[in-house]
Amino acid sequence: MNSSVQDDSGVFRTLVAPVIIPYYIMAVLAQKSSPLLLRLPLLCVVILSAFRAAINLDMSSNNIRHQYLNHGLALAMFVLSMRCTIWTFQRTPCTRVHRKKADHPSAKQTKDDIHSALWDAFDLMVNLRGIGWNWDSRRKELRLLQSTTESASLFAFKALLRFLCLAVLFDIIVAFINSLAPHRNFSPGTTIFDVSYPPMLRYLRASLLTIVAGWTVVIIIALLYEMQTFINVLFIRQDPYGPRCFTHPGSRHRWHRFGAKGGISFLDTSSSSLVLAL
Repeated sequence: MNSSVQDDSGVFRTLVAPVIIPYYIMAVLAQKSSPLLLRLPLLCVVILSAFRAAINLDMSSNNIRHQYLNHGLALAMFVLSMRCTIWTFQRTPCTRVHRKKADHPSAKQTKDDIHSALWDAFDLMVNLRGIGWNWDSRRKELRLLQSTTESASLFAFKALLRFLCLAVLFDIIVAFINSLAPHRNFSPGTTIFDVSYPPMLRYLRASLLTIVAGWTVVIIIALLYEMQTFINVLFIRQDPYGPRCFTHPGSRHRWHRFGAKGGISFLDTSSSSLVLAL
């Protein structure tokens, strides 16, 4: 028991903390007009630490069924590094859209701005779609559905209800998939085609299994989105408005838009910096 706790603390100290701490500092600096010479070395630290965490941290605990957690970790570290690159070379600081800066701030206002930047950095670190921030205000397809009648607590409560409903739906689908599995004790790499059935029924079961399993991806994304919305609005002061994760998921064909903003901004800042360097 004690060795397990020590191992966990060692992993956090050597792999997790070297990523989270400089990432948080970058989120604070992204809200200020900090010099490039200060952000560039910190960017190198973030990228190297994220790479170390992606290749050394095992989220699956050597369980082949949980290998998808390692894939998610690698994706998260890539997105984290890409976002820090954007913050490093951006021309204007990240600010909340509803907050206006004074032309001649007093000492108290300056202190409050620093305190707000330290707190808002948590929201900036985990904000997926730039809700409430100026860095995503140019996207016309992302219409912010601001509610004037709902409080933050009510908005978070509705997100929690959606999260619970999606969790129950996910468990039902997983149980249904397990009931369609050809073998209860199958080894990794076993085919989903059950040879004990006729060819037509065999392919029908395999097709149904594939389609239903594909919908679990949509549910997982929406599940994580609602959970993050609940935490961000209730604890990190994210603005209580924004679009749903999937309005009509069955008719969507551009689910990549979650990463489109990051990719476009990354290419824009990288190409601009390269041109200036040349």
